[in-house]
Amino acid sequence: MDISPDAPEDDEDLTVSYSFSDPNDGQSETGTQIIWYKNSIEQTQFENTSTIPHVWTNSSDSWYVEVSASDGMNRSTIEASDPVIIDNGVPSVDSLDISPLSPVTTDDLELSYTFSDPDLDPDLSWIRWYRDGVHVASYDNQSTLTSNATNYGEEWNATLLAYDGINWNSTLVVSPTVTIQNSPPEISNLQIIPSNPFVGQELHLDYDYFDADGHLESGTMIHWYKDGQYQPQYDGLSTINATELSAGETWHANVSISDGIDVTQEDQSNQVTIGSVDNGNLMDKLMKYLPYILGGVAIVTAVGIIIMKRKGRASKK
Repeated sequence: MDISPDAPEDDEDLTVSYSFSDPNDGQSETGTQIIWYKNSIEQTQFENTSTIPHVWTNSSDSWYVEVSASDGMNRSTIEASDPVIIDNGVPSVDSLDISPLSPVTTDDLELSYTFSDPDLDPDLSWIRWYRDGVHVASYDNQSTLTSNATNYGEEWNATLLAYDGINWNSTLVVSPTVTIQNSPPEISNLQIIPSNPFVGQELHLDYDYFDADGHLESGTMIHWYKDGQYQPQYDGLSTINATELSAGETWHANVSISDGIDVTQEDQSNQVTIGSVDNGNLMDKLMKYLPYILGGVAIVTAVGIIIMKRKGRASKK
């Protein structure tokens, strides 16, 4: 008489097997008694049952069975099986993936997998990360690799051994390899200075450049537009000379910045219109250069009338 399997795991049913014979009368089996014991305690709910479903077993349980054969008239002596110890089930994982599949230098790398354990033991799997094929021990057992750990052009992958604290799964699961892509540069504070230009003033295009990878600006494209029309002769210039400007014109610029690897989509600056006269600037000059004219004192009024005081009398200009 045996219990099978003889080295069961807790995801396997237990089945008792024996041979019945009646040498004297040749009668068939009827009324045989089967009694199961778990950890030496009778399991009455399974009386006369030949199979114990695995949902009733747990890791480290000890099971045995007693059988007393019967032909309906006579009963044999009780025979007991050898005990079997329920072994801890081996955990497993499905495929190991890294996301995103095309990361840039500002992306975290995330491992994803499904851990299964027949005993519902916790996931204590071993994770190993590899940079360009070399194990990086400082990231052992981390399911997330932060962006500050990666650099442009590096290749990363991970391996995993399923472990529940008791048993290992002997299969090493290997993730796909991902290559860290360049992070495109960023532009901010794009503007034309001055915002209210006048004839005689140049236009200057200003912006802030940032690159997460530390790449220097290279290959930036600047396109100027006058009255909505593209002006290719000014491509790449950050300044438009005053001699190129006329009163009433409306100007703006489109910029695509580049770090020599990636070029961003165009951003548009503010729009400015060239004024004919800078009245404020003119008044400043008058106040500066006309305080003394022909030995007299000039007073500039709020409406721009110059009153000349000379030798005790006033005159209007």
